[in-house]
Amino acid sequence: MAKIAASGRLGRIADLDFAYLPYGELERNRDAIARFGTGLKAIKAISSPLP
Repeated sequence: MAKIAASGRLGRIADLDFAYLPYGELERNRDAIARFGTGLKAIKAISSPLP
């Protein structure tokens, strides 16, 4: 991580909008996700953004 920060790329990584989705949340919400069909809207709704 020190090499990334030193190279000035840390700001660009933070702009990537990563999120965390625990497997338990995916399992609890799988029926609702299936109703949405394709796309990431349902997945993004139950995921948590990374700091």
